[in-house]
Amino acid sequence: MKKITIIALALGLIFNVQAQQKSKTLSDVFKADWLIGSWEKKDDKGKVVKTVTFGWKIKDVLMFKESKSSTGEIGSFSLISLEKKTNNVLYHSFHSDGYASVGKLKTIGNEVLRTAEWSTKKLTAKEIEVMAKTYSGEQLAAGKIKKEELKKFETQVMQDLKNRKTSGTNAFIWKKSEEDKMVSTQVFKNDSGSYVETKDSWSEISTRVK
Repeated sequence: MKKITIIALALGLIFNVQAQQKSKTLSDVFKADWLIGSWEKKDDKGKVVKTVTFGWKIKDVLMFKESKSSTGEIGSFSLISLEKKTNNVLYHSFHSDGYASVGKLKTIGNEVLRTAEWSTKKLTAKEIEVMAKTYSGEQLAAGKIKKEELKKFETQVMQDLKNRKTSGTNAFIWKKSEEDKMVSTQVFKNDSGSYVETKDSWSEISTRVK
């Protein structure tokens, strides 16, 4: 009788521990349901220039973030998952220009902090030349620079591309603003280790697609 009682107690303890240690899902840890859906960024004339969509690939397990241009081309695609051992929310992002980053997401109320380690390939001299000419031509056509400024502008763009980093860390805060608006702001780590806005920060506002 005592053996049966001991076995029953042991089994009960095992089941209780297993219940307490039940694995959490992504939806348990990443409390940001407000992100789900599509968000549009518009220019000063009201034209949609970018659409970002958040959704589930596997309910409660795997999320995605897809960014498309005004022409419908995919500029980036990201996967959001949960690292079981640490309960960290991981963010793997892939871009059409070869840029890739691996980072983390953390919810703070109606805000999501995204930090990421990124890397991209080093541009060749020919790639730099082509990109500088293309971009400068676009700026000229848009009326943002004058014809007599073209050569100097192109030279500056080439220099900037030569000095472009091929790896680093970046961070953004996605903040829910009102019911149908999201503000994305670049932030930087200060001396105390907190991510804050600085003079180099920039923001963009997106509106939920209804």
